[in-house]
Amino acid sequence: MTNTIKRNALLANIQHNDSYGNNTLLFLKNEITGIFNRFEAQSYGSPVTEILFIPYAFDQADYASYKRSVENIFSPLGITVKSITETQGNIDETVLLTNAQAIVTGGGNFEYLLKKLKSKNLINIIRQKILDGFPYVGWNEGSEIVSPVIMQNFSESFLCFNIISFQLCTGFIENDSHTSALKNFLMSNPTISKAACLTQITEEKGSGIWLEDVKSGLATGTDSGGGSLPGKTPLLIYKIQNNNLAKEPIGDPNNLPLNV
Repeated sequence: MTNTIKRNALLANIQHNDSYGNNTLLFLKNEITGIFNRFEAQSYGSPVTEILFIPYAFDQADYASYKRSVENIFSPLGITVKSITETQGNIDETVLLTNAQAIVTGGGNFEYLLKKLKSKNLINIIRQKILDGFPYVGWNEGSEIVSPVIMQNFSESFLCFNIISFQLCTGFIENDSHTSALKNFLMSNPTISKAACLTQITEEKGSGIWLEDVKSGLATGTDSGGGSLPGKTPLLIYKIQNNNLAKEPIGDPNNLPLNV
C-alpha cells in the first residue's frame, strides 16, 4: 500500500425518523455501488463482497437489529454484512478493520459512537483505511465523523477522523438558529475554512457528498452522482467572509468548491 491519498467515500444525510437508513440509503444505492466499483477497477481488482459495519452510534442492546436493517440495504447488492462487534478469540476489532474490504458507519448518537471508537483506539485505524482508498459509507453521525472535529449542537467539539479540511454538517436547516450557531463555530475554528451542510431533499430521499481522491461531488440519488431535484437544495456551502457567514455557489455538482 502506498502513501498516496485515495479517498473513496460516500457521506450521506438521511431523515431523522429513518435512523437505520433503510429507505434513504436505498435511494443512494447507485452511489454506493459506484464507490465499490471504483475500488475494484482502480485499486485492487477484487470486488467488494463484504462490508464491516460499525453500529456504535446505537445502544449496545440495538446492535443486532441495526445490523439486520443494514443487511436489508446491502444484501440486494450481493454484499454480506459483518459487524465489528463479531469478535472472537484473537479476532478483535483491530483485526476486523485491518481485513475489511469496506467500512460502513451508521448514524445515531455522537456520544455513543465516539466513546466506543476512542475506548477501543480505532479512530486512527479507520482514518488510515479511508486514506488508503478503502470504500467508506457513513450517514449522519457516521458521515460527520470524517470532519476535522464533530460539532455537538454546534458547540462542543470532539476530534475525529479528520480526512477532509471542511466541516460536514447533516440534517442542516437554513434558519436563524442553525446559521448563527454555524457562524460562531467557524469563527471559533479559523483553520476550518468552509462548512458543507447537507439538507433533506424530501421525506423519503437523502443526499450526500462523494469523495474521490482530492475531488468531491454531490450525491442526490442520480446515476451520475450530481445534480439536484427541482426546487430543493440538498447542499449549502458556507464560509466566513468579512466576519459574516457567506454562502458559496456550488457550481459544478461533480466538482464541488471544497478543499478535500
